[in-house]
Amino acid sequence: MIRKHLQMLKNGIWKGGDYKAVIGDFQMKGTQTTESVEIPNNLFEEIEKYIRQYSWEEDYYFIRFYYAFDGENKTVEFMVNNINLEEEQELLKQLDWKLTEEFYSVRHFMILKRE
Repeated sequence: MIRKHLQMLKNGIWKGGDYKAVIGDFQMKGTQTTESVEIPNNLFEEIEKYIRQYSWEEDYYFIRFYYAFDGENKTVEFMVNNINLEEEQELLKQLDWKLTEEFYSVRHFMILKRE
């Protein structure tokens, strides 16, 4: 599932100009085996949607996503060039994340470079 999504944007045309995207894998960590934890099916599409809505003016953009669940609380960070996008963070928090008794986290990073 994830590999398919990673190929989608490598040479995409982005709002405000042409950008080449260097897209990292989703990295998972946890106190249990993360093999049983699935990333929401629409996570990459939602991240892509928010990126495409962003106002593009710079030559480079550094995009960071982080999700953690500690058995009780969800934490989400979604940043573009170290600026928190709070509304998008709340929307990403509402995706269909697996609730577990153990801690786990998911990280994703990408860089956009104007062509």
